Amino acid sequence: MRVRATDALLAGIVCVLAGCGESPSAAHTVDYYRAHAQERRARVKDCVNDPGSRGRTPDCINALEADRLEGIGSFKDLPPMELPVPEQPKQ
Repeated sequence: MRVRATDALLAGIVCVLAGCGESPSAAHTVDYYRAHAQERRARVKDCVNDPGSRGRTPDCINALEADRLEGIGSFKDLPPMELPVPEQPKQ
């Protein structure tokens, strides 16, 4: 089978245009997921359960980032640590 140049050009244009569609947008922002812990945990569970397809979506990225930030932020609720002060040597 012989492919004509116009057919190859047309096929190339179709392939390029098919890849130029709008990327999916996230349903919620990082700030939203930080404020809604129950929804964040549910979304993170779904994303971690299927990282091959869901894990790379904008919504999963936002939920995972919010979960990372909230995990770090939980240390602020700990009481301050009392560090021992070393004794000064007597002269």
